[in-house]
Amino acid sequence: MKAAILILLVAVSCFAQATGKKTTKKVWTNDDISASEPTPAMPKKGVGAKDDIDNAQKMLDQAASTTPKEFANRFARDVAFPGRDEWERRLEAAKNDWVSQMQARIDLIRKGANEEVRKGAEARESTSRYQLEKIEAEGISKATDWERKTSSNIPTGKPR
Repeated sequence: MKAAILILLVAVSCFAQATGKKTTKKVWTNDDISASEPTPAMPKKGVGAKDDIDNAQKMLDQAASTTPKEFANRFARDVAFPGRDEWERRLEAAKNDWVSQMQARIDLIRKGANEEVRKGAEARESTSRYQLEKIEAEGISKATDWERKTSSNIPTGKPR
């Protein structure tokens, strides 16, 4: 349970960084986690696991409510590179898959599912997040390359 909550927080934190949302950072140590509590593992001090899951849910809800164009512009700005429409469709599909997989993980943690079930959900979410991050990186690269290419074709006003 402890590992599931920490991984969940890392995944949501990664999404928050990608979307420009500010998150607070806390380094968790063994002193923060109670070894005697079987489920759910609540930190001894600081934010409790329920609060962490609730925060993860809020971030996930924000991600789900973002329009495809808004989400795409977070990575490729408003650069109209060739193939942008197709990339946006793939990005939106990947985002929706990740949101679905992450929601499943949150639901399993809330229900107190056994470790084997949670690990399966974690693996599916991780795979989904990897695919999303790959498509995000592709858009960043294409937008950067297109800007570089188009800016090198702009006349500087100097005679050759």
